[in-house]
Amino acid sequence: MTAAVRNPTPIGWRADMPDQRDVDLLLDRTLSTVRGERARSDRRRGSVVVTGAVVLCASALVSGVALGRTAAAPHVPLVLEGTTTGGVHVTAVVTPAEGWVRLAATVDGVPDGERCRLVVTTRTGQRHVAGNWVASPEGARGDTALAGAALVDVADLGAVSVVTVDGRVLVSTTG
Repeated sequence: MTAAVRNPTPIGWRADMPDQRDVDLLLDRTLSTVRGERARSDRRRGSVVVTGAVVLCASALVSGVALGRTAAAPHVPLVLEGTTTGGVHVTAVVTPAEGWVRLAATVDGVPDGERCRLVVTTRTGQRHVAGNWVASPEGARGDTALAGAALVDVADLGAVSVVTVDGRVLVSTTG
C-alpha cells in the first residue's frame, strides 16, 4: 500500500507570497504601534487640556482677588454730631465714595414750619446743598431722617450743617 503523501504547501500558494504567520505577525506589530502612538497622543492632548484648565482657573482666581481688593477698598463712614444750646441736634453719617460723599442724617429740635437745608461745607468754605425739607411738628419733637449726597471728596470735608433758607445756621458739625 502506498501511503498518500500530503503536500505541506497550501493550495494557491506561491513562492513569492509571504507565509500567513508572517503576515499576522506584521499586522499585530503594526496595530500595536498604532495603538501606542494613539495612546501617547491622547495623553499629550489630555495633559495640554489639563494644563490649560489649570492656567485658566489660576488666572481667574488671581483676577478675582485683585478685583476684590480694589472693590473692597475701605470706605469707612464718619459719624459727625452737633448740638446747639437751643436744642437743635444733628447726627450725620458720611460715607465716602469716589470723589463724593453720601449722607444719612437725623435732625431734631427744628421749629415747626422751618424751611431747612442740609449743607456740606469744604475746608476751603465751598457750600454744597445735600438736601432740603420743611420741619414738621413731629420733627420738632423727634428725629427727622434725611438722605443726601454732595460732590465733595471726604478729604475736603469741613462740616455738615443744618441751615435755614434765609442763611441762619441752626446746628453744625466739624468734619
